[in-house]
Amino acid sequence: MSDNVENQNLSRIPPPPDEYSVRTMQSDIASLASSGGAGPQFVPMGTITPSADVKKSDTLVTVLIFIAAIVVAGLAAYYFFFMR
Repeated sequence: MSDNVENQNLSRIPPPPDEYSVRTMQSDIASLASSGGAGPQFVPMGTITPSADVKKSDTLVTVLIFIAAIVVAGLAAYYFFFMR
């Protein structure tokens, strides 16, 4: 009985198409051009350079993090050497 059910399920799968085509970027561009659409276009974009204020604030944050790390390391050393 299970063979009969499997055969019925297999017979419902449609056969593959006789012809098939492979789409490529070149064929898509040609299709767009033939239908009146515009192809891909290169648009140059400007770059953003950080201002002096941003550079100063980054340096300040780095220095503050460094100082905080030294303070935490000092407190840990004090705790482990003198509080135990």
